[in-house]
Amino acid sequence: MINFEQFAYAACIAFCMFGYGYIFGLMKGHDSGARSANFHRDMEDERRRKLAAELDAAREREAP
Repeated sequence: MINFEQFAYAACIAFCMFGYGYIFGLMKGHDSGARSANFHRDMEDERRRKLAAELDAAREREAP
């Protein structure tokens, strides 16, 4: 026969495992990885565009 303490301990472990899986399931959502990769790619593209614009401006200033 299972006593209350064992039942409470097992229920706590099951609840914690469910919570852990639920939280990490939300963090690793259906397309959140793709959305994150697109965001970082867009940030990198924007940074490259700014650097290219600064380089072009510097070349125009130095051109005779």
